[in-house]
Amino acid sequence: MSKFILVYVTCADFAEAKNIAKYLLEKKLIACANVFKEVSSFYEWQGQMQESSEAVVILKTEQDNFQELQLQIQKIHSYECPCIVQLEVSNLNTAFADFIENALRT
Repeated sequence: MSKFILVYVTCADFAEAKNIAKYLLEKKLIACANVFKEVSSFYEWQGQMQESSEAVVILKTEQDNFQELQLQIQKIHSYECPCIVQLEVSNLNTAFADFIENALRT
């Protein structure tokens, strides 16, 4: 198992996704983030089918940071039940692995 992970988070809008990414970068919990401005989401919430526009942020970090990262996201996220999903990374090029390690330690 790799020590590197991706964390997938849905957000109410682009501004919130950017805010979360910048907040986590400042805390050195992530090396970088990709923000997708608008995705269509379909789900059931409180017994009713929902359709909404959301933003998505994908965070790149190490496994050891996940619990703190999750706590920090929950602290500033607007959703009552935010989607915070850890995705395992099975392969990663060495140069990018070095980038993540250096970004988290400088």
